[in-house]
Amino acid sequence: MTPPEHSEADATSATAVDSRSLPGTFRVEVSGGTEQHLGPNGEPVLLGGDPLRLLRLSPTSSAVLEALRSGRTLSEAATSCRVSLRSVSSLVRRLLDRGIVHPLFLDAERRATSANDVTIVVPVKDRAAQLDRLLTSIRYSPDTATCEVIVVDDGSHADERDQIATLVRRHRATLIRHEQSLGPAGARNVGAGATTTGSIAFVDSDCEVTPGWLSRCLAHFDDPCVAVVAPRIVAMPSASDHPLHAYESVHSSLDLGSQPARVAPMHRVAYVPAAALVVRRRAFEELGGFNEDLHVGEDVDFVWRANICAHMVRFEPGAHVAHDHRTSWWAFSQRRFQYATSTALLDRLHPGQVPPIVISPWSVGAWAGIGSQTMIGLGGAVGIVGYSAAKFPAKLGLLREPGPVAARLVVRGHLGAGRQLASATWRAYLPLTVVAGLISRRARRWALATAVIANVLDFRDRKPRMNPLTYVAIRLLDDTSYCAGLWWSCMTTRNLRPLKPKVVNWPGRRSVTEDS
Repeated sequence: MTPPEHSEADATSATAVDSRSLPGTFRVEVSGGTEQHLGPNGEPVLLGGDPLRLLRLSPTSSAVLEALRSGRTLSEAATSCRVSLRSVSSLVRRLLDRGIVHPLFLDAERRATSANDVTIVVPVKDRAAQLDRLLTSIRYSPDTATCEVIVVDDGSHADERDQIATLVRRHRATLIRHEQSLGPAGARNVGAGATTTGSIAFVDSDCEVTPGWLSRCLAHFDDPCVAVVAPRIVAMPSASDHPLHAYESVHSSLDLGSQPARVAPMHRVAYVPAAALVVRRRAFEELGGFNEDLHVGEDVDFVWRANICAHMVRFEPGAHVAHDHRTSWWAFSQRRFQYATSTALLDRLHPGQVPPIVISPWSVGAWAGIGSQTMIGLGGAVGIVGYSAAKFPAKLGLLREPGPVAARLVVRGHLGAGRQLASATWRAYLPLTVVAGLISRRARRWALATAVIANVLDFRDRKPRMNPLTYVAIRLLDDTSYCAGLWWSCMTTRNLRPLKPKVVNWPGRRSVTEDS
């Protein structure tokens, strides 16, 4: 965990005005993890955002935020607080950029955005039955029923090719056929090139859309800075009681949770999958589409390039698209392996953005002491935690009483680092763990503890509909499959940087204040 940055927000400051103006009808909600505290002079201070930061509010900004909390639009908040809409828009832009507030759409399903300005592109290969299910869901969903649909058959085998063509005609879609597969990135690019609408929605053939998903994603385009929006990918309902389905329902790498987020590298939500993605056409063309050299991870690269070009990417968990998860043990393991094979290539394109763990040297020292399994080591760990807790309040200078907040953040930071280390033991460093276990009894105990304790805690948090032993076993299969793909990627590309931990200086010495 890194120390929170300090900044100030003033809705009346002329220097804070942002040209990326938001419409007066825009609404926001405060992020669920945001806390409000008092500064030295009794002024309100917010603690929250992604990454965590402190933001001191002027009296006017505080009044505006309270008006926005009550569900008022930007125009209504400006009127009630007697400030200009431009100033309110500037304040909200800063809060959006910092992850302290998120867009709020109370009537997204009844909005006026026309589906005629959206084309749905569906890449498919050898999934005729699944394609039929997807196209049916598109036609029966009110917000997509009139959308133009382009299906790109990316080199399907002969026995599936004719079925796909028949389905496309029956669902009144447009078919583009490739004799040889271009891969998912190439198929999406070709489909996008055949569109003429202002927005493009990409949906994979093994998905099923739900009513209202597209309208809710399109609502984000009220913000002129938003160029890419992703819905939440949830597990498709199934009558099967296969343990893999229960596991994927709570631990799929496609499901990024129930909290809205701005998507960016090293953030809480660092990527979104292209299984379902809505993109502004002009942004897609500016970015040059998906990278066709990547057959896995092309969606991660796309959203990271969007961030580099100052296009905001949003994750909208209120919009759902269901995914048909794999319930074959081999397919499950193989897919996790494939996901990881993109890591070294992504690191070449975006250096330093795919570390296996982000941790402070204080946490490394504390957990190394615990891992030593000696009284001296445990004493050292206690000392490190105490020292970091004593130093951390200096980083919370905007608070009147930083001590209790600092203690809570320190404990939370060290515990979070412990869970990261436990996960990395199997997910990133399994070969090293095995070697260490052959040499040291203490290493074997650490490996066993991380395999059991950390995953049992994860079971408690996620509450899957299965017994703990099965969950832990599948989680270990998940981690070891991913680790194999990660190391294969690093070895074949001769790039070991994805195995290097990212060490952040916490509490650190340098000042992190940012005045405005």
